[in-house]
Amino acid sequence: VTGIRAKLVRICIAINVLLLAITIHNNPLTGIRMVMGVRKKRKSVQGLSGFRKYIKAGHRYFFSENIPGWPSAAFNGFFRAEIARLSDQKRMPALSTVIFAITSRCRLGCLHCYEWYNISRDDRLTPENLKLIINKIKEFGVNHIQLSGGEPLERFNDLTSLILFTHKSVDIWLLTSGFGLTPEKAHELKAAGLTGADISLDHWEEDKHNRSRNSPKSFYWVREAAKNCREAGIATTLSLCAFCSFVTYDNHDGCGGGGIFIISCW
Repeated sequence: VTGIRAKLVRICIAINVLLLAITIHNNPLTGIRMVMGVRKKRKSVQGLSGFRKYIKAGHRYFFSENIPGWPSAAFNGFFRAEIARLSDQKRMPALSTVIFAITSRCRLGCLHCYEWYNISRDDRLTPENLKLIINKIKEFGVNHIQLSGGEPLERFNDLTSLILFTHKSVDIWLLTSGFGLTPEKAHELKAAGLTGADISLDHWEEDKHNRSRNSPKSFYWVREAAKNCREAGIATTLSLCAFCSFVTYDNHDGCGGGGIFIISCW
């Protein structure tokens, strides 16, 4: 969503957040001041000068994978917490986003994996443990949860059960290599309540990505997973773990701002 439509969406989102602030403080001037404070704070954290486009998935609009889609109860809860964080800095603030690793299993051997020594064939957490932890997370007022691993798809049945258990009033994202994410699994994840999938892609050249993942099939599954998630109506982004050899001015110019990437350097 770009151009005039994007501007209209931005105006509607701003009005939504302003109304939340006014309702919380029962004062229009204080509400405006809080909205400006939230905007300034998030800009300082994210370093974003403004959003040129939005992504529409289902009936909602997304401008960051770390913020719930609008309109939704999760979006309202997220920004209520952001406003409260500015209003009373002495009070323990609600957490914005939680990344929850639900498994230590993974079939890849990524060169940059920071969990290398924790990867195993056995899961330490039972399905009951997972639900108990999710309940604790929700008690902290979290409206945005990212399920990670290992590779969370390795626990597919437990994953879908956990999403179904969690999804009310919460946006749930899957952090995944995409390995094995078939059309059937994508539709099952969507039916369970999955909001979005963040699929790891280290390079647009197939052999270079496969080398970084130590798998000849990894690039194939990234492509399949992205296609299957989009067709299932799951908001889809790509995350890039950039090796130092990748971070060049030529590559920056070539990207042209056309994708959504989370960038870290290795």
